[in-house]
Amino acid sequence: MKKIIAALCVFSCIFQVCVSAYDYDDGYIRKIYITHDDERVDGKFELMEKESVTFGIKTSPSDAQKDIKWRSSNSKIAKVDQYGKVTAVKKGTCTIYATSTVNKSVSDHVALTVTEYVRFPDRITVTPQENAVFETGKQIQFTADMYPKETTEREINWRVSGGASIDQNGVLTIKDKGTVRIFAYSKNFKTVGEYIINAIYGKEYFELCGTKNNVPQDRAVIIEFDSDVSSLTARSSIFASCDETGNGDRIGININVSGSIVKVSPSELWKAGEVYIFIKDTVSDNNGNLLGKNIKYRLKVREVKDGF
Repeated sequence: MKKIIAALCVFSCIFQVCVSAYDYDDGYIRKIYITHDDERVDGKFELMEKESVTFGIKTSPSDAQKDIKWRSSNSKIAKVDQYGKVTAVKKGTCTIYATSTVNKSVSDHVALTVTEYVRFPDRITVTPQENAVFETGKQIQFTADMYPKETTEREINWRVSGGASIDQNGVLTIKDKGTVRIFAYSKNFKTVGEYIINAIYGKEYFELCGTKNNVPQDRAVIIEFDSDVSSLTARSSIFASCDETGNGDRIGININVSGSIVKVSPSELWKAGEVYIFIKDTVSDNNGNLLGKNIKYRLKVREVKDGF
């Protein structure tokens, strides 16, 4: 280290002033750092086959000459051009070196891992089997087509919302009437296809359990269960309609629950003719035990005239 010693006689004190040759920036490169997105790479990096990345360089001092020679330890795994662009060739590991051409003793390197090429889909279309019937009790096979053609990751995660279930082979089982949405997700859950159906009750979905004839239009119907009934499930699972399948327009009803007794009465008047009260299998007792079957009662309603 060079020193400049100045003896200063001030109040009988002597000061030594040291000036280092390295205390000023001479523009001569001393260190280089490989960067990505302007951040220093921590020594490891991962690419997928066919992917590319361009590394950058930072130097110390910052204004030093940035003439760099790039090199790959195995160009069969990954190759690098003169601008630091690295292209992954095949699965494996190698090292990417950056060396100063001004001072060959100054360099940095990155341990590169190349993983197997995976192409997730950009788009998924969902299709039911030909001539599918969307009724309760039916099972329908759905298929998912993925695009583009070079997609390699073809695993599908099936999901459904509404009154149905679906297995991981794409087989849908319809359990209730209403809107059902079928979703097909890519393995990474970033791409999804959707299909919407409006399911209806099958003709045999509700079992006829009894008929009551000559019912006045303003008369309530009493249904007795063998245990106390959950009022919440009774209100969500009991409805009335003139359509024997339950798919027609619904009739407004009032439901009153008292222990094991459920009272069903029309909001206005029963319509003359055949009226059906439907009880879905989701009715439960207060302990959560489900009815377990779908049943219906047929009422033959007579028109009331002059109060009789």
